[in-house]
Amino acid sequence: MSVHPLEYLESISHTIVKDWAYQLSHSNSLYSGRPIPELEATTRECLDAYLVAIKEEDFEPLNDFIASIAALRGSMSFSEHEVVDAFRVFRKIALDYLLAGLVTDEVDIDPVSDVIDAICQVVDYTIMRFSEIYYTARANQASKTAG
Repeated sequence: MSVHPLEYLESISHTIVKDWAYQLSHSNSLYSGRPIPELEATTRECLDAYLVAIKEEDFEPLNDFIASIAALRGSMSFSEHEVVDAFRVFRKIALDYLLAGLVTDEVDIDPVSDVIDAICQVVDYTIMRFSEIYYTARANQASKTAG
């Protein structure tokens, strides 16, 4: 029996978090030096915030996560690009799982296009918002150093 794509993603959220953390830990970035439990915790928080934004159109948890991850990764000297790439990894993982679910008839086909669009929009929003926060923080830090 097939289910709505968002229900399907929620039902496999543990797998998505594990896969996402694994991919980050095996990336060619500072993420490779971070402990897996930390990566799982941050990807879980991000996934939960993504789903709330998509399902309920409530961006407050996502904005809170973006601000906290900007501070955390900024304090660890992560580049903006590394964090943006981590946000993008979710899009590929989610779409791969949705397509696999379609093939196995676990996912309803009718709402898939809308869900894919929503995933892309929420990831794009996250990247733009993160970039704004990260740029502002770096500019403020540079002005403090210069002054």
